[in-house]
Amino acid sequence: MAFEGHVPIADMKRVLAQRPRGVSGLAVGGMPLGSPGMEVAGMKSQPFSVIAFGPGGRRIYARHG
Repeated sequence: MAFEGHVPIADMKRVLAQRPRGVSGLAVGGMPLGSPGMEVAGMKSQPFSVIAFGPGGRRIYARHG
């Protein structure tokens, strides 16, 4: 299982517990404000999606914000 940049820990724990078929990893594209590691005090978070990827392609795994 692979994880790349700014994936919330709750999503990582859920994918590891559920082991969905065809999912090799999770990623968050870009650097959305409010994602893990991109928190800024006093700034509004941006909505972002966590993408699941694997042999079958990509799909939205979770939405935040």
